[in-house]
Amino acid sequence: MGKRTERNTESRRDEPYTLRAAFRPVEASSRKAMIERTVPFIGANLRQELWEPGVYGGVVALRMLAQTFHTQVPEHLATHLFYFALPLGLRHKVDAQLFLREGNQSEAAGLIEQQARLLGQAQYAGVQHTWSSVATLIEQVATLEERLIAICKSW
Repeated sequence: MGKRTERNTESRRDEPYTLRAAFRPVEASSRKAMIERTVPFIGANLRQELWEPGVYGGVVALRMLAQTFHTQVPEHLATHLFYFALPLGLRHKVDAQLFLREGNQSEAAGLIEQQARLLGQAQYAGVQHTWSSVATLIEQVATLEERLIAICKSW
């Protein structure tokens, strides 16, 4: 159904996106109950590294990104990361750590908070075009991600 197009070594989907709205609750659930049901699935999502052929996530993607910053940084990648993806990722990290704190997972929340700080530093370094610093910071985020995955195994 969907077709992939290649442009500047960057793949993107060339298919419609379905916006889902008007959700209806199936059952009444408190925020606490929702968090308790969700927390066990977090580890599996963190461990998923190959989302589909050629689309990576998790530690593998972070290590690949760090390697890119050690070698050659395409301008379109830098622009996308430092003005869109990293600010959005930082927002998600802040939300995730608050969610985990509500779920009594303070150790995991602390690691995510550290990742957010490192990503903020990487954004600043990237805007300054200090690529080796960006690479080092992204590697540190990957190391924290590995620790987070290990913690999640016990949930």
